Amino acid sequence: MPYQRYSIKEALNRFYRLWSNDPPPSDAPNSLPGDLFSEDEAWSNIAELFAGSLPGVTFSIPAVLGTAIAAQQAHRYGGIYVATGTATQALTTSWAKITGSFQNNMVSSSYITPEYEFDHLYVTEVGVYFVNMQLSFSGAANAYYNCAVYKNGVREEQIRFRRRLNANGDVGSASAHGLVNITGSPAALEIYAMSDGSNNFTIEAGQFTIFKAYV
Repeated sequence: MPYQRYSIKEALNRFYRLWSNDPPPSDAPNSLPGDLFSEDEAWSNIAELFAGSLPGVTFSIPAVLGTAIAAQQAHRYGGIYVATGTATQALTTSWAKITGSFQNNMVSSSYITPEYEFDHLYVTEVGVYFVNMQLSFSGAANAYYNCAVYKNGVREEQIRFRRRLNANGDVGSASAHGLVNITGSPAALEIYAMSDGSNNFTIEAGQFTIFKAYV
């Protein structure tokens, strides 16, 4: 396609119309319908358009770009999971990190590093994140089990569950989810567990995932 050659006045008017969401019907030179702004008027309108102060236009270019960048940054995700787990961990009445239970990493984005071998999610970008844990586990009959998400060794009280296995020692399923505010990076998110006594705990299937929340 040959390059189009516009006059300065026509080029400025084309810029203004494109950025104000009023594209010209043709790219041919000298094809803009109606009266054209003078160069000074076109430059003034373009400046106001960028600043968000142009009458009748409800958005500004920096605001649109900022929204697009924020939306792109919101696409942070990752997770670890176990499908057929057999690792048994002895729990007590004190919180202990779940170790050796997860077997695979899920797909992940930049700034999120799932590391199943360390049973954690590693986050290197500050922000608010949605975290979900879902576990199917076995253990002692009639025992209570508690699980919670920890951030850098500190319990996130808003993301935890308490589940009692029945008298026959069933495979229980429980989940918890919520928002975590990461104000400094890096941050390691992990799952800790405890019981109401000295009881074994085996995660037979489970997922631990994270998504960045766009606020």
